[in-house]
Amino acid sequence: MLFFKEVLPNPVGRDTEGEWVKLVNDGEPSINLAGWRFKDASGKTFSLSGTISSEEELVLPYGLTRISLNNDGDKLVLINPQGEIADEFSYGAVGEDEIVVASRFSPVVSNTSNNSNAFVGDENLVGQINQTNFDFGPILVAFALAAAFSFGIGYLLKTAILKPEERWKK
Repeated sequence: MLFFKEVLPNPVGRDTEGEWVKLVNDGEPSINLAGWRFKDASGKTFSLSGTISSEEELVLPYGLTRISLNNDGDKLVLINPQGEIADEFSYGAVGEDEIVVASRFSPVVSNTSNNSNAFVGDENLVGQINQTNFDFGPILVAFALAAAFSFGIGYLLKTAILKPEERWKK
């Protein structure tokens, strides 16, 4: 069966130069792509051609499809030659260079329905490949504030509370 696997809707730099959609043949014999197409939420459609072998992945860049993926979320629909929906792929807002992975290919277990586009997280599961999404900034700010507060309390205790007799002598 042919499925959406991943999308990169918000690449570093110009979106039109780096966006892509990845399809995968999950093990069927070679699939003739004549008659297959996919469309986005706005209805813009791209018709596929050629063949895709068993377990093969097909990366379709914006330059080929001319389908612009929305950074704040979008929905793609894969339609087979009989006009039936073969797969759907939805995602929410993504950060720069985040790759959105369909849940059937993601190592994270979804807590929603078992369809190929069940995502968890914010509203969606945003899978990332070879990158982390952990921001140390808030932790460092909290640590700096705690240290400053501790030094400030220590200074007050030393000068105003623990040695008040020295303050009165001046």
